[in-house]
Amino acid sequence: MRILIAITSSISAYKIPVLVSMLKKQGHEIICTVTKNAENMVGVKALETMSGNHVIRNIWKEEDPLIHININKKTDALLIAPIDANMIGKIANGIYDDSISTIACAYTGRKLFAPAMNPYMWLNKTVQKNVKYMIEELNYEIIEPERGAMACEEDGVGRLASFETIINKLTNNKYENIRFTITAGATKEWIDPIRYITNSSSGKMGEALYNQINSKNGNIIYIEGSVSNPLITNSKNKKMNLLNLFKRNWKAILYFNFKMLSFRQAIKFPFDFYGKIRFRELDGKIVINVPVHRGMVEIGHAESVIFPKEETIICIRGKVSFSGKMSIGSGSCIELGKDSIVSFGDDVMFLPRTRMLIRRGLTVGNHVRFSWEGQVFDSNFHYMRNIITGEIKDINKPVVIGNHVWCGNRVTLNKGTHLPDYTIVASNSLCNKDFSKAEKTHLTLAGQPAKIVAEGYERIFESLENDLCMELQEKFRNT
Repeated sequence: MRILIAITSSISAYKIPVLVSMLKKQGHEIICTVTKNAENMVGVKALETMSGNHVIRNIWKEEDPLIHININKKTDALLIAPIDANMIGKIANGIYDDSISTIACAYTGRKLFAPAMNPYMWLNKTVQKNVKYMIEELNYEIIEPERGAMACEEDGVGRLASFETIINKLTNNKYENIRFTITAGATKEWIDPIRYITNSSSGKMGEALYNQINSKNGNIIYIEGSVSNPLITNSKNKKMNLLNLFKRNWKAILYFNFKMLSFRQAIKFPFDFYGKIRFRELDGKIVINVPVHRGMVEIGHAESVIFPKEETIICIRGKVSFSGKMSIGSGSCIELGKDSIVSFGDDVMFLPRTRMLIRRGLTVGNHVRFSWEGQVFDSNFHYMRNIITGEIKDINKPVVIGNHVWCGNRVTLNKGTHLPDYTIVASNSLCNKDFSKAEKTHLTLAGQPAKIVAEGYERIFESLENDLCMELQEKFRNT
């Protein structure tokens, strides 16, 4: 089990290295994070020694600027222990001004908290109200404080629960080794090719079941029909849209998977195809660098209502590797030449009418968004001669797209383009040079040819958008 332990500035913080050591000996992987004030109570070096991992102290100074989002993928549970009255108040009232509260805001996995404070503070009506809100509304599990003598020489309820209690609560999970399948929303039962019977199901019951089981660390396959509010699932759980089941091109799915992959991989059907698909040539090689799972690469989706469904053309003659989820919209043309080497990272999306013609090489990082009618070319396709010098330049040069890059609609990337991490490219721009050598970061490019027009901006991706919306909704309710 992978556990994120968040430590706040209760005097009981000094006990946590021992807890980390005990969990580590049981085979669990531990990552710790501390508030600034908690560092006065517990040694960071002690936590790093006991856990064997780097301690997150300030998310804004970490190498990964989205660590408060990405930590979801690295851990199964969040334990805030000890949690003081201040942190309880922050989380319950939507105040996210430090590393732990910000991580808690975006955390979608199992969440537990173990309070430790003076008895009078624990019994304070505001604290109890906030605790109740965290449990009932934010789906936290509480590890109740115990009665006993305190460091403040008071005797009462407020002492951090025993290590045995914390470990049992954290690791004794009846859902952990059970796989659940949940269906939610309205379904259709066809009478004949014209008529069908359906219902007005909202999907709220399925959502409630999902939230309850997910809070207990259960493994879930969530099948969603027509619902009023689509559910955003935890990264470790699978979500299937029932409406998409009948839109798949099963002929293309069977042909492509079993032609391009080994039987052991093909039987899991990692490549999904939608709509009309035309395979021109499939003489290349596909490598999947991560554990194979169903539908990890989707091709032919009409993600935008702007465009009707159009034929998608696929030609793979070179070597192409995948390292996670990817989606290519309908009406796209993907042609990878015989000598090309292409690699795609995790969480990559190209919207409809993408044109990708690669002769030598293309590298795409993680969390990349490419809007509709985009073009990626690593070649001029035609040679030109300098009539004075007789020079003939190479027409091919690889294209590199970094992590967290967002390109607007009708963006063209020509040969030799290198977009560094966190680059934003404005709509209708033409990129044709290496921008990784710029001394600035978080670039915004625009123009034909594209130039640096701003810095210091980044795209807010979908997972964070959802968290921000929830935060704004909560603030609205409280006003």
